Amino acid sequence: LMARRILIGLDLGTTVLKAACFDRADGAGIARAEQRLTTHTDTQGAREQDADGLWSAARTVIGELLKRVHPQDTIDGLGLAAQGGSTLIAHRESGAPISPMYLWNDMRFAAYLNDVPHRHDTRHWQTLALRDEPGWGLARMRWLEAQYPAVLSPNHLYVGAGEFLFHRFTGVWQQDAGNAHQIGCYNAAAHCLTEVPLQHTEFSLAQIAPLRLGDGATALCRRAADTNWLAQ
Repeated sequence: LMARRILIGLDLGTTVLKAACFDRADGAGIARAEQRLTTHTDTQGAREQDADGLWSAARTVIGELLKRVHPQDTIDGLGLAAQGGSTLIAHRESGAPISPMYLWNDMRFAAYLNDVPHRHDTRHWQTLALRDEPGWGLARMRWLEAQYPAVLSPNHLYVGAGEFLFHRFTGVWQQDAGNAHQIGCYNAAAHCLTEVPLQHTEFSLAQIAPLRLGDGATALCRRAADTNWLAQ
């Protein structure tokens, strides 16, 4: 059996983390694995997960894939897709989670939903975000400020599930336009982050992960590139 060059894809959904690997030569599927994610809920609208549990699940499913491929196979790349609209406060330097992972359907911030859009008329948001209202992330920021003022530390970043796992794999903070759009700090017309909507919160643009530019790849950090460590 000839050694293959393989690609791994991770799909971090709301309730299940799925992974699959493919032969780079012809795209043929080789193996797949998944793990259900534990979600805490309550009658107040909570929908949250343990961020370290997400990372543990990612390592588990990758470890399962590695057991099903030939030892001589080479991993050429890893792609990541993640649920949109989730929120995590993480430490800027270490990446350690400061808060739980609030899922996109955690609605404890609902009381602030009608406040932010009314700060400007519909035309303002259409010009800025190419939509009739801002991203829900701005209302969630208001809720976080009221509930947990310590999140405003300059040592903390406001990120989503995808950004958290990306940082664990690479040591780099960056976000895509879709996540920035849902936060509410994306100027869709100019394709850049903007401080303007954040003026309705206590957060600053310095607490938001930089925007990914282009579609280039980012190298894995040394630890994540060690398949023996990932498979532990």
